[in-house]
Amino acid sequence: MGSCSSTDLIDKHDQNSLLSTSDIILLRNSWREIVHQGQEKFAVEFMVRLFTIYPNFKHLWWFLKDVNTEENLRNNSQVLVHGQKMFDAIDKSIYSLEDINSCCFALINLGRIHFKIGVREEHFKLTLNLKPIYEVLTMTLADGLGENFDNKTKNCWKKFLTFIECQMKIGFEKN
Repeated sequence: MGSCSSTDLIDKHDQNSLLSTSDIILLRNSWREIVHQGQEKFAVEFMVRLFTIYPNFKHLWWFLKDVNTEENLRNNSQVLVHGQKMFDAIDKSIYSLEDINSCCFALINLGRIHFKIGVREEHFKLTLNLKPIYEVLTMTLADGLGENFDNKTKNCWKKFLTFIECQMKIGFEKN
């Protein structure tokens, strides 16, 4: 496995996408507020929104086979479990950005795990296409942060999620 450097935080199409120290602080402060309000609540809200807005994603999760209503989504224990896993990965990534090699290793490994559990390239591209995940996560963050979710905060989250996506794709592609 290759190593990562701070240049891995750069989107090749946008040379202004590097996460600065102030960006990382802003990410952490906004995330800390979500955790303080109840990370579990937001994890469920994220998952419910994702499958409500993008119902074609449901077939990718075995536990959603017979889930057809928003109420059933909210009451499905696996929705909470998967949402919490995702939010835990975000939490670990946010707090390991200074050790970029460790952060990259964890995210690359997460991509590998997704491949090993049956996610295939067509699934990966569908679900990790930044737009749906970014769109739904920013809606969820905006609800939790209110007026504190300004354009600068939103832009930091976009940079961060692009970084996560790129690292997971490396892990997926190495299988």
